[in-house]
Amino acid sequence: MKIVNGKIAEATKSELFNYWLTRGYDDIYSFPEFLERMKKCGVKIIDSKEGE
Repeated sequence: MKIVNGKIAEATKSELFNYWLTRGYDDIYSFPEFLERMKKCGVKIIDSKEGE
């Protein structure tokens, strides 16, 4: 996950899933809705971590 100026700039789906669960967003949004909201905010969602 890349953070730029205190905001998520780039992350994998698994990192966002962990973020979604640990921050309590699962009580508010479904995971697909959370991903859509992140995309609309400009977060680049990548398939996996580079170099792994």
